[in-house]
Amino acid sequence: MSRKFKGIVSEVICSMFILLFVYASLSKLADFEKFKSQLHKSPILSVYSGIVAWVVPITELILAFLLAGKRYQYRALHGSFF
Repeated sequence: MSRKFKGIVSEVICSMFILLFVYASLSKLADFEKFKSQLHKSPILSVYSGIVAWVVPITELILAFLLAGKRYQYRALHGSFF
């Protein structure tokens, strides 16, 4: 594949991840109590539901911000995998 094509594909993938992470985090923060109560129903996360309810949307917003810049884009793509 040509270098130009790889760059375009990379930009499209990063743009889609940005949209996904921003939408997901804002929807979780908009209805925070519902998200937190759903986490509290989980047998594994019930103890940590308060912490996880904040960490997940903040992490999604940080990843979206990092994906927007070129410097940390590669690391943010790896973070998106996890």
